[in-house]
Amino acid sequence: MVPDLSQIKTPTGPAFWTTWITYGKPGSLMPAFSTAQGGPLSDLQIASLAAYLNAIYPSKVYSTH
Repeated sequence: MVPDLSQIKTPTGPAFWTTWITYGKPGSLMPAFSTAQGGPLSDLQIASLAAYLNAIYPSKVYSTH
């Protein structure tokens, strides 16, 4: 039920993680965590978590260009 974050098939980065954490993932069990969306995390907390996720799960999808 929970995705393996190390196996995500789309490019990731700080903006990717921030969006997922802030708004959640529609059609999944991932809720929005931003206080603006009714969640418990401030913008600073979301930025910190996004930076952490970006560091431990770097994007493994590389451009062919």
